[in-house]
Amino acid sequence: IQKLSNEDSLKNIRGAKILLAEDNDINQQVARDYLEQFDLNVTIVENGVEAIQAVLETYFDLVFMDIQMPEMDGYKATKILRENPRYKNLPIIAMTAHAMASERKKSLDAGMNDHITKPIDPNKLIQTLIKWISPGKKTFSPLTIKKKEKPSLQEEIIFPEKIPGIDINSCLKRVGNNKKLLLNMFLRFNMQYKDTDEIIKNKIKEKDLKEAQNLAHSLKGIAGTIGANDLSRSASHIENFFKQKDLDDADNMAVDEKIELNIMIEKFSIDLAQVVRSINSLGIGGRIPKK
Repeated sequence: IQKLSNEDSLKNIRGAKILLAEDNDINQQVARDYLEQFDLNVTIVENGVEAIQAVLETYFDLVFMDIQMPEMDGYKATKILRENPRYKNLPIIAMTAHAMASERKKSLDAGMNDHITKPIDPNKLIQTLIKWISPGKKTFSPLTIKKKEKPSLQEEIIFPEKIPGIDINSCLKRVGNNKKLLLNMFLRFNMQYKDTDEIIKNKIKEKDLKEAQNLAHSLKGIAGTIGANDLSRSASHIENFFKQKDLDDADNMAVDEKIELNIMIEKFSIDLAQVVRSINSLGIGGRIPKK
């Protein structure tokens, strides 16, 4: 039996309906751009409650389910959907910044079919789509196709070969060399996340360690998506620190633990400031040569 190429396999699932449950707009933007390149119909919701409601109201060929979301997380939403026999065969794919085998097992135990990590690897995404979406006739609406930018518009945006704090080459590869999309992601990052270190510090002062952990987790994934690998690692260290603590007992943190945490946050602040400076240096419109 001749094996179909990825291109042929993607043609066979053209028009499939995808539900993306993801609360971060940068991740939403990247995932939508990927999926619509393959002529897939994408619906986006921002939490587990909305995901359940969407599945109840509309047929979907596949659900990408973020793990950590407000209102209801991806684990609980999946368990609720699996309780309904109608959805026992619905492909539900975990999307998370957690890459450990134990996290994958947790996703599968919750009833999910597969697990892909953020930042999204385009090749892994393609293989996941091909694996879990049944080929066949799909309802395809041309209105959902993402219009491709004219080459001249893409070529006008010129990024430096090296950007301090950002792996620009791997990031461009991750977004299919879509420079306009990447620039938009950079600008959104600076608008939304430039003060995350101060917010985390305030949450610690307020003894809301759970929210401090959630912020670190969220920024870990976003930083990875835009190629800010050092920042992503710094955020991961803070997240892992909180994972090992009793988040409901902020008063009993030992002195050496507080020192350790402060060192982590200081490193995080330095890495964040570097990324923010680098993005600011690109200018509002990126490096676009004047004609």
